[in-house]
Amino acid sequence: MKSSFARCERRRVRACLCGLAVIAIWAPGVGHVKRALAMEVDAAWKALPAHRHGQDLAALLAIERVAIESMATPSARAGCAARLGRVLEQTSATHDAKQWVCLMLRAVGTASEVPILARELSSPDPQVADAARQAIEAIGGDASLVALRSFLRAAQSPTGQKRPGPLRAGIINALGARRDAEAVPLVVALADDTDPQVAEAALRALGHIADMRSVAWLRARAERVGVPMPPLLGESLVRAAEAEALAGNRDAARAIYELLARPGQPVGVRQAGLVGQLNQLEASSVQHARMLLAWLHDADLQRRAIAAGSLASLDDASLVGLLETLAAYDPAIRQSILAIAARRVPDAAMPVLLRVARDDVPAVRVTAIECLGQTGAAESIPVLLDAMADKDAMPRGGDLSRAAHDSLLQLPKSLVGPALVAALDTRPELRLPIIMLLGDVGDRAAIEPLATIAAVDDPAPWQPALDTLRRLAQPNATDVGRLVDLFLEVRGDARKEAVARVIVGVAQQSVPTQNASVTQPVNESAAIVIAALEKRGVPAVDSLPLVGRLGGTTALAKIETGLQSVDAQVRDAAIRGLSHWPTAEVADRLLSIAKESLAAVERQSLGRKALRAYVRVLTLKSERPAAQTLAMLEQAMDLAADGPAEDRGYILERTAAAVRSMDAVEWIASYLDEPSLAQAACRALVELAHHRSLRQPNKDRFDTILNRVAMTTTDPAIADRARRYALGL
Repeated sequence: MKSSFARCERRRVRACLCGLAVIAIWAPGVGHVKRALAMEVDAAWKALPAHRHGQDLAALLAIERVAIESMATPSARAGCAARLGRVLEQTSATHDAKQWVCLMLRAVGTASEVPILARELSSPDPQVADAARQAIEAIGGDASLVALRSFLRAAQSPTGQKRPGPLRAGIINALGARRDAEAVPLVVALADDTDPQVAEAALRALGHIADMRSVAWLRARAERVGVPMPPLLGESLVRAAEAEALAGNRDAARAIYELLARPGQPVGVRQAGLVGQLNQLEASSVQHARMLLAWLHDADLQRRAIAAGSLASLDDASLVGLLETLAAYDPAIRQSILAIAARRVPDAAMPVLLRVARDDVPAVRVTAIECLGQTGAAESIPVLLDAMADKDAMPRGGDLSRAAHDSLLQLPKSLVGPALVAALDTRPELRLPIIMLLGDVGDRAAIEPLATIAAVDDPAPWQPALDTLRRLAQPNATDVGRLVDLFLEVRGDARKEAVARVIVGVAQQSVPTQNASVTQPVNESAAIVIAALEKRGVPAVDSLPLVGRLGGTTALAKIETGLQSVDAQVRDAAIRGLSHWPTAEVADRLLSIAKESLAAVERQSLGRKALRAYVRVLTLKSERPAAQTLAMLEQAMDLAADGPAEDRGYILERTAAAVRSMDAVEWIASYLDEPSLAQAACRALVELAHHRSLRQPNKDRFDTILNRVAMTTTDPAIADRARRYALGL
């Protein structure tokens, strides 16, 4: 017990003195701590009375350490507190020393030091007086209350010395916080003090004390001032009412709340009174329900608002009764009733929600739609679909549509999925939102109808249908096979390209196998796609560009076979496939094809594509040294020398994206003087300049280049970036 007491007391004193410790250690420097450790305690006590702010804190820290250690036993604490008290009694002690001692006594003081501290309440230094007041309050016990009362009584005496308002207000606050009933006559007398700070403190304290005399005085004061009462008086009465309620004096609490709830009182005061009136009745009682129901119909707006906010306290039977008379209430109250009933009595609320979901009041209708998602009932789905379609029925139709969308997602997916799939045919006006919803619901039964929609030439739904197919399909033979069928069905290069991207996206998914902790490798998914293409006899001219996107050994073997074909169209398709390759492993093969194709006039178009593909895969993330990559890109630039400027500009911009070195900066900058490449060089250089770690160590050279960029570019945004980077921004 003794060690536990000591630990608790040490924690308490450390918490009390944490502010002093921070100031002592960090403001002047850690040297004070070292000196405090070295200083003898007796020397510290001798130095304390003469201490002034700004002097060395070593003595204070040494005594602080003694105070913390004294908390180990009551006797040691009493001894330390007594020694601190004797410093206060020294007439030679400075005000700064006395203030510090008072702060220490907040943590270690005992009842024995209260008389000494009480004398300091009359100190001419207001900071010392207030520090003494805080110490007396912290020490606690009857002795501290007697001291605070005595000082207050003396200050009120006609012959007494007038004391500063802040000090008296602090003492009144302390008596209020301690709920000192004996201080009520003194505090009441100060409620009309000419100093506003004192008068306000007295009103607050009476509310905190909340005994019979203080409550009677507060009530009489409220009756006398009439309506509206001052907010501070209302605040004190609220506290008094809460105290009466906690003490079990319900009648007294109810009388105060009725006073506070009178019409014309300040809004916050009246609201507290109305809520208090309700709270005095048992939530499950008949009287509580009757009052709530009466207030719901009251002409008083504030009563109606309070009642609406308290509806959750009604029993289920009362809620059902409110549903039956829903139309009789204001829209805001109807919204509250629906929201609570949907959670508490969903079966009873369901028919009402279905009816109100077509209400003429927009806000009520939106609430009903939102609540339908909580019911879990299938019959709500047609109503929600109607709401999604009804965009012109209300000024804020978007809110209604969004609420219906969110509610459908809250319903069980096993109910929503089949209903949405069926609605693809029966509700054509909702086809687009349904397609997007199906992706969120995740019903794989939608794959077939979505593929059918994506095959139609209507431009509006086919892209959303493809997007949802990508979300729903998995890399298995069935789903991939259906996507390959779609690939064969669609017409036009753009449509085929879009479907091919979906197939590749599905193949690149990682899906759980039968063992949930293991995922299917991407290579296996690519093999599934290739098998589906072969099974359906997709011509190599169509399949090879798609196969090239997959990557992997199986796909590469297919591409190599195509490259050896005697059919020029098949070879070209294989080159396009290789150009789409997802990794850098085919860079050498692409370079070889580019050189070979660029050498033949009739194949230069394919050569350009192969060269651009070579540059693309070359600049993918790899372990290759930057200098090697730059050399390979320079070689590509030589190959592109006779081609269009856009190909060479592409090389410059890809270089900036992949090679972050000053060699790359200098190489790209060398093209600033070439008119056909200057703008691409400017774009590439500002991208490299964006990297401060490259720019700052090479600032002088980089700034020169950036100034040239700002003068060369025709794009104001590029010029602005170049100037900002040159300024170090």
